[in-house]
Amino acid sequence: MMWSNSLGKRFVITSYGESHGPTIGIIIDGCPAGLELTEGDIQPDLDRRRPGQHDITTPRKELDQVQIHSGTLDSRTTGAPICAEVRNTDIDSSFYKQITNLPRPGHADYVARMKYGPYVDLRGGGRFSGRITIAYVIAGAIAKKLLRKINSNPVKRSLKTQRPAGWWRSSMVVILNQKIMTHVHLKRS
Repeated sequence: MMWSNSLGKRFVITSYGESHGPTIGIIIDGCPAGLELTEGDIQPDLDRRRPGQHDITTPRKELDQVQIHSGTLDSRTTGAPICAEVRNTDIDSSFYKQITNLPRPGHADYVARMKYGPYVDLRGGGRFSGRITIAYVIAGAIAKKLLRKINSNPVKRSLKTQRPAGWWRSSMVVILNQKIMTHVHLKRS
């Protein structure tokens, strides 16, 4: 059975990396040429989700500085796939060697073992870690900028929660409706 780390049809995102691997990143295929894009457009969203800022998050300290490796030239997208990533720097995997065969309660260790078998990387949660959201935040920041370019109305976002106000400020859901994505597709032709 084939497992996929890609989402989308016209704006395809493929995430890569693990919590305790060297990097976490995303490859985005389908962003049209000409969109102004720099690391500075993405960084504010990453800063909101960075760990270690609140008492209820992991104590792990990471800078989460995004780097765009391909798909841009002179601060504009080229139409080629965009590759952007963040380096993991605060990594201590020693604890996970002790519990290799012991699923942690409240974590996806068992599910990960079922999906990837004996080859699973459970250090820090591996592909099932909250750090993997870095890739989706990068993609969301780029999609948000693209939607602002093709739609004269600003992208509206809202967060509905049953938790106390401010509990999860880093959450954002971007819904790309079919009309807007068709518009992007036609503009690229």
